Amino acid sequence: MTEQATGLPGRLAALRRLARGALAAGTTLAIAVYLVLPPLWFALFGSGELASRYLGQPIIRAQIGALAGLVLYRAVLLMAANRQAAANEALIRSLDAPLRGPAVRILSAELEAEAVPLSYMSWILPVSGFIGTVIGVSLAIAPLGALIDATGGIDSAAIGEVLSGLNLAFDTTLFGLLAVIPAMALSYSVDLAIGRRIARLWALV
Repeated sequence: MTEQATGLPGRLAALRRLARGALAAGTTLAIAVYLVLPPLWFALFGSGELASRYLGQPIIRAQIGALAGLVLYRAVLLMAANRQAAANEALIRSLDAPLRGPAVRILSAELEAEAVPLSYMSWILPVSGFIGTVIGVSLAIAPLGALIDATGGIDSAAIGEVLSGLNLAFDTTLFGLLAVIPAMALSYSVDLAIGRRIARLWALV
């Protein structure tokens, strides 16, 4: 049975399979980057001070992995969606005129749902940075009471703990804010592509 013959339910099912496949691919890459990036980087480029500092922080690895997953999600989604566009338009043409408007509205809602993961992650990335800030500041505050040792001197170990917490706070915030720039660009590009596909469908009504 061809995709046109399956009608609107078949088209919706095909679009949902497409969205699930793209999301699965992006999620798999994000997890792989989170797990594999540090050992792979250290094996190829060595464990420099900056690499150890940044890649050793789980929140930053998660941010990098999420961004890589978003890139793959967008690529798979748009590549497959371009192949689906002709079938969507053929379906609308095959319907009687009174049915075209409702069918386009249903297809439009399904197409717009494809952009939700990108919009969601564009919001999650900076929030993850702020979560890292709160955790880092909490870790920095905890040893403040031990800065002054029993002799009235400065405890260097406590200073190191304070600085480590501040590093986490600033680094995660920086990566979160930097990652949201390409994430928003990816989200807008998908929104634009979906908007164009929906406009072509409405032109057939």
